[in-house]
Amino acid sequence: MGRVHIINIRMLFIVCIAILSLNIGCAQKVDTINHPVSFSHFSLHETGYEWKEMSYPSDNEVIIINSYNELLHYMADIGDCKATLPIDFSQYSLILARGVDTHGVRAEVIDWRYLPCNGYVMTVKISPNITSVITCWNIAIITPKIYDRSKVNLMLCR
Repeated sequence: MGRVHIINIRMLFIVCIAILSLNIGCAQKVDTINHPVSFSHFSLHETGYEWKEMSYPSDNEVIIINSYNELLHYMADIGDCKATLPIDFSQYSLILARGVDTHGVRAEVIDWRYLPCNGYVMTVKISPNITSVITCWNIAIITPKIYDRSKVNLMLCR
């Protein structure tokens, strides 16, 4: 009878490990599911503003902007034409990605997703142009409201 009891404990242990392994495997699969998030491109073209250059142009960055006052910190006034900027900050956020490249580039947002365990991921395609000077690039999108403390990762594709 003692031997049967030991076998049952071993079987119970093996079953518990198997169930735990399945739960961990399922949790990893669910956490890696990503969700596309709707967005629209945002441009300062013909608004009388342009993006300010980065203060420390050594790295790429992503900024979550949730108010017009915040947006003013990243824009420079370049003309008399002050177009109304089409952002309702009560419902939407502006996501600004920017960086510096060693030659002229064109930036384009090709994807915006939410991953439950990693936050948001903005995928930006960087395409070279014919210039050969160090260039600051900026790209912005409008997306449903996200909070300032949300994690946003920038993925660059070349």
